[in-house]
Amino acid sequence: MNGNRSHHNEKPQFDKTLEQAQLEESPPDSSKGRTGYDWKSLATRAHALTHLGLRSAGEVSRLVAEMHATISSTPGLSLNLKRNPFQGQIRSTDAPLPYQIVSGTFDWLSQLMEATSPGEVDFADSRWRRMRSALNGITGDKLEHWHNKLAIQMAFVDLHGHKMADSKTASTKGRVLFLHGLCHSELDWLSRSHIRYVRQLEEAGQQVIWLRYNSGLNIYQNGNRLADLLELNGMGDLPLTLIGHSMGGLVIRSACLHAQNTNQRWLDSLSQAAYIGTPHLGAPLERAGNLANSLIQITPYVKPFARLGNIRSQGIRDLRFGYITEAEAMAGESSRKDVRTMIEPLHPGSRHLFIASDLTTPAGYDLIGDGLVPVSSALGEHRSEHMNLTAPDMEKVFIEHLDHIAMLRDTRVYKTLEKHLSF
Repeated sequence: MNGNRSHHNEKPQFDKTLEQAQLEESPPDSSKGRTGYDWKSLATRAHALTHLGLRSAGEVSRLVAEMHATISSTPGLSLNLKRNPFQGQIRSTDAPLPYQIVSGTFDWLSQLMEATSPGEVDFADSRWRRMRSALNGITGDKLEHWHNKLAIQMAFVDLHGHKMADSKTASTKGRVLFLHGLCHSELDWLSRSHIRYVRQLEEAGQQVIWLRYNSGLNIYQNGNRLADLLELNGMGDLPLTLIGHSMGGLVIRSACLHAQNTNQRWLDSLSQAAYIGTPHLGAPLERAGNLANSLIQITPYVKPFARLGNIRSQGIRDLRFGYITEAEAMAGESSRKDVRTMIEPLHPGSRHLFIASDLTTPAGYDLIGDGLVPVSSALGEHRSEHMNLTAPDMEKVFIEHLDHIAMLRDTRVYKTLEKHLSF
């Protein structure tokens, strides 16, 4: 094992999520005006949701069409013997014409709505932001492919959800960027422990920023976009600290690789990075989901239902083994096993902090981990030496009796950050 490992075994000390604080911190719902409603904002939301509904209806109609075509092509069940489902791929276009008309109509209507979009969707209200972030995590790649306005565009924001410009002053000594995980937003960082830590950072002269991104895209896509965004905003002039929870940690590693491959300046300013419950070696839950979806495709009679399993985004699929490059993601599409023979290394010029947790006793902690990520995955420890994450300067901390989501607000996590990160 590389790096030093610390062990925290005291009782959990996390705060409950501050719903009241969220109401105070978040701006009022901008869909409400003097008369109670801002009809323009409501119209843009309704338009985006309707567009999504039409696209989804088109997908469902194709699923039904494939089922009909499969059954009607089965020898003995129909006089239509043009294609045996065990001898060739059955498609929705093999179904009777009415099915094709229905799915085509849904597609035409969705394209019409896409061409008549009223503008950007306003999701200033915290409830809408949470819903939108969850939807992006589940199917954000399709939202972007369909040009749906619900797709989140990557941006630097504050806890109010406002986009942030560079506001450094003469007293600014560095920057700290927090990255959320799958289906989350900047709101999910909000807790007493987090706010206390942010105040400490600001008192130490750090400019604190949160990243909002579409967590349903491939991790390498978000990594590339983050690297380009950091470079575009000139983030190479001050020491930079990146702190990622879950998928956010993988986005950090992917961004570093992209910056290294494209000679971006900001990477030289990256002094330290922290990975909180990050599945560096993957998450078993996604492997189970992928296996179930593969089993569905064994027989042609239920194979069309694989469409439902494929609703899960590319971002979720990358979590199967923690893929952070395009080559890994593309090769992984056709394999249920990890396609890597060597893991991409950590940036050697930075300090790296790994934080893992578990829900059970040490005897079985690695099997369950924090409920979503095994301890070995969060610490980047593999039985094969070539798959171990190493760096000249790294620390590993293990915290007992703490689940994956609670890590965002647990006091011990922030004490760990205070102890091992330098400002």
